[in-house]
Amino acid sequence: MIHQEESNQEAAAAAFDPTDTKYQVSDDFPPDRESTWPYPPEKSGWVIAHNYLRDSMNQFQECLISVRDNSSKIDLQEWKVDCIRELFTLHYDMVEEHHTTEDKVLAPEFLKRFKYPGKLVDDHGKIIEQLDRVSDIVRDLKPGGADAIAIASVDKLIAEFETYSNAM
Repeated sequence: MIHQEESNQEAAAAAFDPTDTKYQVSDDFPPDRESTWPYPPEKSGWVIAHNYLRDSMNQFQECLISVRDNSSKIDLQEWKVDCIRELFTLHYDMVEEHHTTEDKVLAPEFLKRFKYPGKLVDDHGKIIEQLDRVSDIVRDLKPGGADAIAIASVDKLIAEFETYSNAM
């Protein structure tokens, strides 16, 4: 789909091993707490939230491709534009809330326990800027016939969303 096997965030996380004592801030918080968790890491809210974001991005991309592939036969109908807007708004709101939570709640708490790599939150502003560019295209999307303008607007949206997705 639109994501490479490993996103930029995952690559940064792969280079960061929170169990390495070089990231330890205090003896009060040793980097060996995973064994005390009541559930496996893949069931944590952190993993579930990131999986949701990836899934919603894939769902939106599949929606756009379906609309584009059918636009040569069927008008870009108003209900399709409405659905694209609703689906995108849901994704946008989730990303914005997720980044706010990471920036204002999680990262400050993490810093009390270990040296948290800035890269994992520093690019949030850039990601939102890219998401805003997608939002502008979604806002300007207009219903229309199976003409070059309607198809071009969907192609532009697909390209810009892919640029945004690759930054995630």
